[in-house]
Amino acid sequence: MIDQPSIILATFDDPALHSLLKAQLDAQAYSLVVALTRQDILQQIAERTTLAVLVDLEAPDGLDVIRMIRNTDAALQCVALVSADTPPATAEVYEYVPKPANVDHLVLTIIHAAQTTKLLRSKQDSDTMLAQRSEELLASLKALQEAQERLNRTSAAALLGQLVEGLRHELGNALTVIRLSMNLLTHYRNDPTRFAKHMESLERGVHSIERIAMALRDFPGAERKDGEQLDLAQIIRHAAGKSQQDYAIPASMMRLVLPESAPVRGGFFQLVRAFDALLDNAIEAVLHTNPPSPQIEVTLSADGNRWKVTIQDNGAGLTAEALAHALEPGYTTKLDRGFMRGLGLGLFVANTILDQHGGQMQLSNAPQGGTLVEVWLPREQAASPRANTV
Repeated sequence: MIDQPSIILATFDDPALHSLLKAQLDAQAYSLVVALTRQDILQQIAERTTLAVLVDLEAPDGLDVIRMIRNTDAALQCVALVSADTPPATAEVYEYVPKPANVDHLVLTIIHAAQTTKLLRSKQDSDTMLAQRSEELLASLKALQEAQERLNRTSAAALLGQLVEGLRHELGNALTVIRLSMNLLTHYRNDPTRFAKHMESLERGVHSIERIAMALRDFPGAERKDGEQLDLAQIIRHAAGKSQQDYAIPASMMRLVLPESAPVRGGFFQLVRAFDALLDNAIEAVLHTNPPSPQIEVTLSADGNRWKVTIQDNGAGLTAEALAHALEPGYTTKLDRGFMRGLGLGLFVANTILDQHGGQMQLSNAPQGGTLVEVWLPREQAASPRANTV
């Protein structure tokens, strides 16, 4: 499907002027569309990417048309044609252009109005995203408070302090970027290049908060739940697909050797989250080391009355210190200029979820290099699986 061009809407009947405008606007990848009734105007705005509206204020309902457009889309900029001796009737327009209009000047004004519309819409989207992320952050902070209570009950106050300090640093960085970018967006609202640059900075700050919120979401509790009968092979495929999509890695980088089915009992989304965290760690280890042929292999097989999952990467492996502390909350080897990059919750949360499901996890360095993660979970009654290599 070919994308439709962005349109400039003209709300008055002047074929001669329309013809001159169309020739120049087409060359700038804009399409001039004429809509003469209010219904047609609103339909064009609703169905097509309208970036500017050209209105003749001398038309009987010209002022009402502008107000209707602004009430429909406050970001959509209007350019008003007025007689030289007619005083402006409204402040709700991007610019007044005296008639008879100089076509070159009018086209330039329309293009600037269209660029302003795009910038304002981008800011609206960012404001909406920031509001959503703020709500998620509040929910996450509540989860952190509950986690604090649980950690205090298990005498892990020191680890909690490290976790909170990492959270404080990450949030401080993100909020500083957001606050600075919001100020600069206002200052450079008439400079499309700098506006776009600071929009990118704002989005990075918002995404940082989103990442923190996701890390704290559904912090695992201490209770073990029996759950429902699930297919562990399906859970691993689901988690692998999500990790591959999140990091935009090719499917060939992750090799799955799984049976057709592997019945277990538990919570689907909790187990997906556990394996998602383990696979994310493996991907980051490989991407950070950047070996000639990056590879992650995941196998699932029967081991007595349990299922055994192995996740092996060909990254740099773990230091002795990392092996000793990797499962503790707040511990991370991801540092940025001496500060924690991330909250150090991934392996802790995964291990907690697996423990709640009657499983266990072990970390080691593979003999041929890289990190080896081994997971065991209780088996449910099922027929012997047949291996299937993906």
